[in-house]
Amino acid sequence: MRRAFAQTNRKPQDVDFLELHATGTASGDPTEANWVGAEFKRDDELVLCSLKGNVGHLEIAAFLASLCKVCSVFETGLIPPNVNFVTPNPAIRWDEYRLRVPTEIEPLKVRSSTRPALVAMTSSGIGGANGHAVVEGPPISTNSIPSFWVEGADAPSLVIAGGLSPRSSAAVGESLLHILESEDVIGLSRVFGRRARSMTWRSFAVAKAGKTPKFNEAAIIPKHKIPIVFVFSGQGTQHFEMGRDLFRTSAVFRASIIELDKVYKAATGSSLIELGLFTETVTDTKDPLGDPWPIAITLPALTMLQLALVETLAAIGVTPDIVVGHSAGETAVLSASGSGSKELALEVAIARGRAMALLEQASGTMAAVSCSPEDAAGFIAEVHAELGEGTLTVGCYNTPGAVTLSGAESHIDLAVKKASAAGISLASCGPGSPCTRT
Repeated sequence: MRRAFAQTNRKPQDVDFLELHATGTASGDPTEANWVGAEFKRDDELVLCSLKGNVGHLEIAAFLASLCKVCSVFETGLIPPNVNFVTPNPAIRWDEYRLRVPTEIEPLKVRSSTRPALVAMTSSGIGGANGHAVVEGPPISTNSIPSFWVEGADAPSLVIAGGLSPRSSAAVGESLLHILESEDVIGLSRVFGRRARSMTWRSFAVAKAGKTPKFNEAAIIPKHKIPIVFVFSGQGTQHFEMGRDLFRTSAVFRASIIELDKVYKAATGSSLIELGLFTETVTDTKDPLGDPWPIAITLPALTMLQLALVETLAAIGVTPDIVVGHSAGETAVLSASGSGSKELALEVAIARGRAMALLEQASGTMAAVSCSPEDAAGFIAEVHAELGEGTLTVGCYNTPGAVTLSGAESHIDLAVKKASAAGISLASCGPGSPCTRT
């Protein structure tokens, strides 16, 4: 018993409830009870029990039965009574050590408000082997919504069904479908998530209370951790509803957006939240930012969203091994890679947006064309021959078989028509506007 406590960084006085071996013998019970009474002595009473009074001595399985009882006490918060306990053994120093055996169901009283319940249990095998365990209950507020979610949010839970084969994993998932609608989804998520850690096949479902989830097809889990890559997209992906659900439900995402919006307001004098982005309620269903968005808003808004997503994923333990970004997405990479703070990344996005806003007045645009630079030069020459020597050039050599054309809208439009007529796939995209693929 002393060795068990020495390994747990706990003291006998911290125990809230004691499960004894106590078989009901005239000499064995006093020896055990008086010894633990001296070791566990405290100012208030110590509640102790023995399951053997309820189910008898299970010999080599006695310890397992006691452990099941302790787990039941943790789950229900109730201590079952010792049946037929009428006359206390006079050889046990009940008053001196303030020992008490419950004869009715009673709640488990936890001595500390800052830690989970603590139970000590002891058992002696029929062969004379002695065992003692110090068992700590589940974390405080196990059934409450984690701080990741906004209070009152209809938070989903990730439920994992694990097995040693695809068939067994599917069977576990099938059995869960019948209880997830009525049981504590958060608690089941924790229990089955722990069980699945040792399983080679796993499937998952995102579940909400009162709704039937759908498990995906089981997949084998690799022995070694697979690197995680975060890809940050450029402009063209923005839309007025982006991030709105997460802002409503995720406390982490919401706090990050609010913090970054303060940085934006300090630099620009305006607020993206006040413009209607991210916030929970929208008075007008139309996009007040227009189509396309001003580039001075597009770039900071995308960076703000991406930075908040990085923090949200980090809060649930998902961090990247590799980060890559394209165009506007490179700004968020500055922070995600650890090269700069998130405040610096947003300030860069603001400065870049201001600089590019000057170019919006020039009526310029771009088009990504799936052709070689030589073929692009042919389109450019044809356009110049028809419209004159306006601005039209290869702005970026993406790959040996893909380029980006940059220039005046009239020249880009004609180049796009010629490329499309030639059967070449392309995407036309003006600064700040969603891409159109053909």
